[in-house]
Amino acid sequence: LPSTIGNRTASTLSANDEFAQSYSAHETARRVRNLVFTRLAETDFGPTLLGQVQVDSRRRNVDQATGMIHRKVVVRLLFEVALPQKKCLTKESVAWALYDWGNSAFALSVLAVLFPLFLGSYWSAGDPGPAVTSRLAWATAIASVIVSLLAPILGAIADSGGYRKRFLFVLTILGAVSTAALSLVGLGDWIWALGLFVMASIGYYSAAVFYDSLIIDVSHPRYYSLISSLGLSLGYFGGAFLLSLHVWMMYTPENFGFSDPTDVVKFAFVSVGAWWLLFLLPIMLVVRESKSAAVARGSTMRAAY
Repeated sequence: LPSTIGNRTASTLSANDEFAQSYSAHETARRVRNLVFTRLAETDFGPTLLGQVQVDSRRRNVDQATGMIHRKVVVRLLFEVALPQKKCLTKESVAWALYDWGNSAFALSVLAVLFPLFLGSYWSAGDPGPAVTSRLAWATAIASVIVSLLAPILGAIADSGGYRKRFLFVLTILGAVSTAALSLVGLGDWIWALGLFVMASIGYYSAAVFYDSLIIDVSHPRYYSLISSLGLSLGYFGGAFLLSLHVWMMYTPENFGFSDPTDVVKFAFVSVGAWWLLFLLPIMLVVRESKSAAVARGSTMRAAY
């Protein structure tokens, strides 16, 4: 290859300066071809990279790259593969990350703060502390066991593709509605409260399986870590924002039109459910789900386990 192409190849594909000098033109072309097609295999635009040119003819062009026409093809191929083809932040990736902003409110406001406090002070009023703690532990364990049994099956469905957004929608509805329904549980009805808590937890943890699997549809593999970190950070900010609002309302309920903190907590359960559903909308409306061509052999149960 000409020295300009060899140097450009070396810098673009992170090879050292001795790459173009240590081999003949034919050997250099072979090495370039292997590097290019390795990178090309990692992209989703390979089949349409050169339009109507087939893979076989593309390989011949690389092998015969000493000609002027073929040299242009090599340069185009190198830059098409080496340069990012997808933007880091797109409307799809932002919509995906915003779901974390919504569902993290359940983790912070309900799981970590409001439900344990309200279970002991309202739904289990007058019961000894160890009994309340035991009830919460058993409810958490039941939800965890159910999720651990369902997760492999849900993961197999997510891998096959085509149903991830549907399951995400259904499970989010389950979690959000169960959370909001906690506001209807009366004084001393800890059994109903724990039942709704288990359902909400199942919806929250199971929906995360499908939510995580959708990252392949919103970002290039090289940006997975960045987009995932964006969702995680937005989740902390969104959850902390709503929890801070709830705490403020509990300390000054009269400023928000409530008679006492009990009414504030009941409103908080409703607001968490609504917040969760609100930020489900972007991912449902913007993200397009891809369908995998690979289908697991045999039953879903066998593929899962």
